[in-house]
Amino acid sequence: MKQWIFSQNLYPQKLVIDKDTVVAITPYQLSLTNKIIVERDFLKLEIAEQNSMIGLQDSLLKSYGKQLERWKELDRTNQSIIEDFKLREIESIKGHKRHTLAIGGTCFVVGFSVGVFLMVFNQK
Repeated sequence: MKQWIFSQNLYPQKLVIDKDTVVAITPYQLSLTNKIIVERDFLKLEIAEQNSMIGLQDSLLKSYGKQLERWKELDRTNQSIIEDFKLREIESIKGHKRHTLAIGGTCFVVGFSVGVFLMVFNQK
């Protein structure tokens, strides 16, 4: 009597034994299922690590943002100081010009007065 080996049912197959339900699978299907479960657990760990890295990077970005704001404020302060120094320099230059003109004018008047005095004194 010949038996046909390829006449088996397809797996997975639901079996009911003594009112208990069991799923029958082939060894290959079991191996594949185990690989999927291991890979899923590995991916869960990887996702947890990536979430941790994302949290760390977010906190670093916030820290860098705060540092950037402090640098911008420092830059604004420095620019204000530079502008103040430029205004003081301009005022100082104007003050020196006025002072120079006053001294020059005074010297001219004194020299002119001495020259006129000497001319008058020499004619007598």
